[in-house]
Amino acid sequence: MQYGNAKPYGQQSGAPEFRDWSSRRPSSGGHRHLSSQHAQPSVQTESASRAESNTTLTVVTAEGDRVTLSLTAQAQTSRISQSDANGSTQTSASSGSAQLNVSVDGNLNANEISDLKKLIGALGQATTQAQRTGAADPGALLQSISGLSTVAAFDYSYNQNVETGTLLNVTS
Repeated sequence: MQYGNAKPYGQQSGAPEFRDWSSRRPSSGGHRHLSSQHAQPSVQTESASRAESNTTLTVVTAEGDRVTLSLTAQAQTSRISQSDANGSTQTSASSGSAQLNVSVDGNLNANEISDLKKLIGALGQATTQAQRTGAADPGALLQSISGLSTVAAFDYSYNQNVETGTLLNVTS
């Protein structure tokens, strides 16, 4: 390529060569500017969780009646978030199921039913506290069930398993 009126070595010319530079873009400081467009990244996040809990309560009343409650519950959630130059979208879904089994050997009277409700409430509060803080307050639980005169004994167990996961996908 040739610029101005310079000629390659060995070429002779009697008149200076004229080139039309009017169609050329002006340069800034002798540097040529290159521009390129970079693709905006797209970010997709997928998260999911699954929880399953099993609760069993067996109560023996002062009269010898036996009540067994067992509850199995499952919950699943998923969420997908997508963000790119055009905006963002979010999709979520959840599902759950529960199965309660109740068995009563004997005849419960009104006082036994009332005490059973109070026991279930106290155990529910203790379980919620254990989930939040990592431990139930045994003193508060004993205080809340100390006046249940129709409850001779009970056995309570609660187990919960939670699985979670997140996938992050970034493309450009």
